[in-house]
Amino acid sequence: VWYAVTFAISRAAATLIGKALAEGSVSKVKLYMKLTLFNTFLEAVPMAVASYFLRDYLVRVFQHDQEVIDLFTGSIWVACLGLVINHIQTNMNQGVLVAFGAQQFTAWSMSIACYAAGLPFVLMTIFFTDLKVIGIFLGWTIVDTITLIAAVVKTWRTDIE
Repeated sequence: VWYAVTFAISRAAATLIGKALAEGSVSKVKLYMKLTLFNTFLEAVPMAVASYFLRDYLVRVFQHDQEVIDLFTGSIWVACLGLVINHIQTNMNQGVLVAFGAQQFTAWSMSIACYAAGLPFVLMTIFFTDLKVIGIFLGWTIVDTITLIAAVVKTWRTDIE
């Protein structure tokens, strides 16, 4: 459920922005980019807040082991924070940059972020700290933050005029 809405928004963004680029309408491209980010923010923040406040119920749908419930409820705050960042970077990478034809950039930036930053961080937190599941969520958030920054810089430097 967390990803269904954001993937739909990113596909609509890619289509609308791509069409506006083909028409040569810079104003529409900028408008669709703003609407994409605004809609993503409107979708991701309430979903993250609801997930945080419903955390006790969410985990009990799938698990009744008290240790798992305690682990989940103690670490969901990082996942909820990462959710907002993830949805915005997903729409930037798979919506805006795909429309700009920058799929190769997106693939490389996501791969480098995952394997050069996220995976080593997750492995370090799993084996050398007591962060447990929080380390996995922090690694995920780090990867999303790096790819979001790369997408924003790439979009900023792309000449659409």
